Amino acid sequence: MNPQLTIDYGAVATRAVLVWPGRWIPLAFDGQVELSSAVHLADGHILVGSRAWQYAEHDPDGFVASPLHAGTGQIHVRGTAVEVADLVAATLRHVRTEAVQAAGGHIDDVRLVVPAGWGPRRHTWLRHICHTAGLPVTHLVTTPVAVARAAVPAPQSPPTPGATALVIDVGSGCEATVVTYGLEGWEVLSTLTDPDAGGDRIDAALTTAVTKAQTGHLTAGQQWTLLAAVRAAKQALTGQAAVTVPLPAARPAAVLTLAGLQQAAQPALEQAAALAATAVANADLTVEQIGAVHVIGAAAATPGTDATIAAKLGRPVQLAPYPGMTAAICAAESTTQSVPGPVALPPLRRLLGMAVPAVAALLLYAHFLLTADFNNGTPQRPRPGYYVLANWGELTVACVLICVTALQAAAILAALLVHQNPASGSAGQPPSRIAGGLLAAAGIGAALAGLLAITAAEFFAQPIADLMRWALLPLLPLLTAAIALAAVSHRLPQPPASGWDSMLAFPALSVVTATAGIAGIALWWHGPVPAALNGWADILGTAGGLLTGVAVAAALVRHPAGRVVLAVLVGFCTLILSRSGPDTVAVVYALSVAAWCGIRGWTVGRIPSP
Repeated sequence: MNPQLTIDYGAVATRAVLVWPGRWIPLAFDGQVELSSAVHLADGHILVGSRAWQYAEHDPDGFVASPLHAGTGQIHVRGTAVEVADLVAATLRHVRTEAVQAAGGHIDDVRLVVPAGWGPRRHTWLRHICHTAGLPVTHLVTTPVAVARAAVPAPQSPPTPGATALVIDVGSGCEATVVTYGLEGWEVLSTLTDPDAGGDRIDAALTTAVTKAQTGHLTAGQQWTLLAAVRAAKQALTGQAAVTVPLPAARPAAVLTLAGLQQAAQPALEQAAALAATAVANADLTVEQIGAVHVIGAAAATPGTDATIAAKLGRPVQLAPYPGMTAAICAAESTTQSVPGPVALPPLRRLLGMAVPAVAALLLYAHFLLTADFNNGTPQRPRPGYYVLANWGELTVACVLICVTALQAAAILAALLVHQNPASGSAGQPPSRIAGGLLAAAGIGAALAGLLAITAAEFFAQPIADLMRWALLPLLPLLTAAIALAAVSHRLPQPPASGWDSMLAFPALSVVTATAGIAGIALWWHGPVPAALNGWADILGTAGGLLTGVAVAAALVRHPAGRVVLAVLVGFCTLILSRSGPDTVAVVYALSVAAWCGIRGWTVGRIPSP
């Protein structure tokens, strides 16, 4: 199922969220969860995001920091009239590219987050831009309505009709909106906007503070560089007490403290609170009659924002955990608060690929049981000194392949966990669900391996501990790597670009060659060799050793040339090890599968976190 894309195109930054039934993830841009809305126009090419800022200092004439502030008509860049819609479309086109790559398929459902103060004209304008950018818009979601809707803990228990909420969106400016719950859901009662009560005013105050009001001698490009440095410092101060701000024109760097940031932000935040009080009054309500006050927006990330607004407004407020992402997140959550549908199965080819190691494991396990040699009696009538000779390596490889089958089904297990517990899907962190699927797969694989060992112990009338040693001890590195992969995947901002099914797909070549190789060594070492293969026992053993080396190479390397080189090197070693039977070679193969899982974890760990 293709995901839905929710976009919050703002004056300063653009945020986006990919939504599947019951889950969502923020879209990452160069490792960040937001994309600057700035653009740079040169020679007919429009650069967006961080690339636009890179050209701002040396070519300021082509730089537009906020197309949204330019209105909906035209803007002059390098003396030429340019449609603002074209600049916005360039940013949204980049969002679409990243979304398609992250989703692994086309995006057919796009929802736009818009301010409450926008009318039909701007709605149509933005819809047309999205169509130009290849984004099929299906819904427009008003920011305060999305926030109020997502704040309801359970859709099955809607608010009482007449319930109210106040949403204070402190972005580049401020929009204060009062919403009420009616027969058709949340509706806007009143909304006010003040461009001088948000982040732009805070940036200006910080710039004045770090330059001591001496900005007149700076070129236009240097002023853009200074603004970028101030915004970066402002963001860094959310987690530090002081930061250094590099200044242009060879001036010594300035130090910006958290106290300085709060002092610079206080006038804008107090003005935002006053704007909110006016919006409440325009709705013919008092602040005390408002059910909840939500503070969102990137500028609201300034430490102490909730306290400043609450003190000015005269009542407690609820500050969103991720203020800048709140609008997109809430719009996404409002679409995920539903009972999940049936769990979708992977394509038939993928299911067949998952079945290959399971079938191979059963064949090896059956051969292991049926070729065992009982000495000094039978399992039913053991005599003194009774013992069993069997190909223990076949049991080891069978258990390894059972675990591989379980790990390949981790995505399905994760979906089943969400289906059984829909409430967990509204938390908004899908990586935790794949982590749960991986942990479940590791547990299922270990349990099935133990079951094979116990069954064999009962069949052979041998101590369970002896069989467990061959079934579970070689699995410990693989299970450890699977748990580590689950831990790494838990903090991912998005799934791998190829999807979890592809990431966890184990090479079928490795399964087939490992099965044939271990079986060949077992026939040579312990027999019995079928009558049709009489005289071929030595060849079977040699081929088995070489095939196991191919299986190890196929598990560790994907590139064909790399597999050939590694197969030659490892095959030489496994051929020598096979002279002592299948047991040692089976342990080597188990370690290679553990390395395969470790490589998956290393690959996933390189995906940037938000």
